[in-house]
Amino acid sequence: MMRWRFPLVLGASLFLAACEAGTANSETAAAEADVPVFTGTPAEHSTLLRECLRERGWEIKLGNQSEGEGTFEVVVPPDQERVFAMDSADCRDQIGRFPAPTREDLEGTYEWLLGQRRCLVNAGFDIAEPPTLEWWLENYNNQETGGWDPVGDVGHGLDYQRALAACPRSTESWPEP
Repeated sequence: MMRWRFPLVLGASLFLAACEAGTANSETAAAEADVPVFTGTPAEHSTLLRECLRERGWEIKLGNQSEGEGTFEVVVPPDQERVFAMDSADCRDQIGRFPAPTREDLEGTYEWLLGQRRCLVNAGFDIAEPPTLEWWLENYNNQETGGWDPVGDVGHGLDYQRALAACPRSTESWPEP
């Protein structure tokens, strides 16, 4: 089974871009131009997406506050991945897409990730050195490289929960070093 996490703090637009990274071509780019731009907040988008997927029969598991407000997860059986991708795309088309993030938006997200990394290191977690800003800008939504998220270095289960308790995704900003 595949678990699709919908984190909010890192930006729903980054998630949506990652979902589509492997399928971009001129046909999908033209179809994307026909999808209206969503003008609400990420939290409102998350609520609408969650409701839309639930209406299509997907079981939604809400995340906890340390993962970020509006975070949710969908467990997708391997034989249903294509159906889920189509339902997700249909919901996105219905709700609207986020405007593409600007370089300034992405640099802000990168700085936020660096702050979370500092928090995790200060909390005693062994976190790898961060990639360069340029690498991250080129790879943040690349499904093959997986981008970079410092919480990913702590693993799953109890360590993951402890890391999020110490350095929650719901934190809007981190103190400067």
